[in-house]
Amino acid sequence: LMTDPDQTIKAGLNDNRRRFLDWTLIAVFVVMVSAPMLTTPWARQLEAGGEERELAPWPPRPRDTQAILAYPRRVEAWVQDHFGLRDALVRAHSRLCYHVLGTSASSKVLLGRDAWLFYHGDRLDGRPIEDYRGSQPLSARQLEWIRWMLQDQYEWLRDHRTDYLFVLIPSKEDVYDEYLPSCVTRVGPLNTRQQVVEYMQARTQVPVLDVSAAMEAARTNRLCFRKTDTHWTDYGAFVAYREIMSRLARKFPGAEPFPESAFNYRRGTEDGGDLAAMLNMCEDLREEVEHMAPVDPARGRPHEAAKELADLFAGTGDAASPTAVVYRDSYSEILIPFLSEHFRQVRYVWARLGANMDGVAAAPPDIVLQIMSDRALRLNLRYSPEIQQYCVRRRFADSTLRLSGSEQLAPLGDTAASHENEALLLSSLSGAPEAELPAIGDTDKVLPIVRIDVTLDEDDEVALSVGGETVTRQRPGKGRRELILALYDPGQSGAVRFRFGSRPGRVRLHALEIRGWPR
Repeated sequence: LMTDPDQTIKAGLNDNRRRFLDWTLIAVFVVMVSAPMLTTPWARQLEAGGEERELAPWPPRPRDTQAILAYPRRVEAWVQDHFGLRDALVRAHSRLCYHVLGTSASSKVLLGRDAWLFYHGDRLDGRPIEDYRGSQPLSARQLEWIRWMLQDQYEWLRDHRTDYLFVLIPSKEDVYDEYLPSCVTRVGPLNTRQQVVEYMQARTQVPVLDVSAAMEAARTNRLCFRKTDTHWTDYGAFVAYREIMSRLARKFPGAEPFPESAFNYRRGTEDGGDLAAMLNMCEDLREEVEHMAPVDPARGRPHEAAKELADLFAGTGDAASPTAVVYRDSYSEILIPFLSEHFRQVRYVWARLGANMDGVAAAPPDIVLQIMSDRALRLNLRYSPEIQQYCVRRRFADSTLRLSGSEQLAPLGDTAASHENEALLLSSLSGAPEAELPAIGDTDKVLPIVRIDVTLDEDDEVALSVGGETVTRQRPGKGRRELILALYDPGQSGAVRFRFGSRPGRVRLHALEIRGWPR
């Protein structure tokens, strides 16, 4: 066969080009894949604040079988958090999602309109978007727990000659819902904050201040929330401060808030806030921010905290001003310079999920403020067990309502029972005759309070269950003990039982009784 030499040469050149291109692509691919691994020892760690979490540490040397089995998983977690070029790759991914695909690189951040960002939340930090939509309203059990938590604190402080004010802070989507994406719409008639406020107003005298209406009115003047942050601007905090002090001035003359004219505004461009940090795009999403500074020198500057989230102390020293304790969350940080100008002495205590009131009884202040973001209402709120017991015991002692079945239960005498046995308090919460006053089945109207007088031979756990579901566990200690517990859930029904301990031993039941308190 005869071939054209020119064609043969061209075919050879094309083959060489293809081989060169193939090897070049292979080399680029190998470099890209291996570069993170090769640069890991010298890589700069991604700042923990960028992802709002701590990076996985290098695991210690395993010393037992369980640690050996977990070691590969812990090493893998470290590698995922510390591999080379991670910072650059994460930022590149965020920018690609935001600028090109128009989506969020973080499940916690929702992209709104006009470059507004909103916090989607998670199970451990609340879900403000779901709260806004009203798609998952608080249950009766959650509402009752919040109600009795606030009422117990209010009554306990009242007995210690201290006023109490619970302040609820709205989330950004409630105030600026027009910037939410069109897919976020309201489903229920009330959001979480509105549920709690209406529930409290209908059942208690606990003073609850919802500053959302003031925010709605003030938003036409200046921005109350930052576009790239979950928190207020200085002006938004000023609006809340003005509402708080106006309420306190009813009881403490002279506590009126300063007018807006007492402050100067300073405007500047800053890096994006915490939502931009979750996207690793603080420098990309810079925004214009206004800060407020007092015209006259501040008198009540707080002392520097010894460590993060430690108590802060401030005050003017003015003998005519009241004293206060403020239980705060992250929204309250920006409030501190405003509030401190109105108290002789004020202590700021970090208490995002509830207040313990430590030290309040020893030196009662004139006022206790508890400031809470509405997204915390869905979380596992808690408060002082001593305050809870103080109020529950008093209600039990003051109650004249012995619920159906109690008369057959007390006194029981020194009855011995093995640790495997259960003490049946009442066969059924819902089985009481209609003629009883009132029937214990009406748990939406009556708060059942259980009293048990028992001697324990072992320092072990005592568990109370209703309808097979454990309501509470306590470790009262060895010896004779009186336990008084309230059944807060209005939907609880079924057998009410105590289980005594998990180790062999003996218990002696002296008395069992259930009384009711109007909800």
